[in-house]
Amino acid sequence: LIHLGCSLCTREPDNQQARFRARGSLRNGPGAINPTLADTALFNSSRLDFVALEFVAQRGIWSVQGEFVNSWNRDAVTLAGVDVGDYVARGFYAQSAWFLTGEHREYERATAVFGRVIPRRN
Repeated sequence: LIHLGCSLCTREPDNQQARFRARGSLRNGPGAINPTLADTALFNSSRLDFVALEFVAQRGIWSVQGEFVNSWNRDAVTLAGVDVGDYVARGFYAQSAWFLTGEHREYERATAVFGRVIPRRN
């Protein structure tokens, strides 16, 4: 299976403010075990433009995937009043998986997403 994706979007930030943060690999959790690794703090911006690219390759018990996101923040100004022009923020991840017990991630073609892994036995 090869999955390729691309998305583009333009939006106006809520209250003309934006903020980007990156956390550890936990989806949710208290700050002590899921700290914020990077934080732009709030800044003013007139418009946000995003482009994202994604790739997944899966063959049986092996898979590799990655995603890249680029955001252009138009007319950015810090809350302290410093004009930074068009601020660019980028983020990416890459991961690989190998199921030692033979399972694999089911791919739902109708929605182009991966479902949950269902163990073969307890």
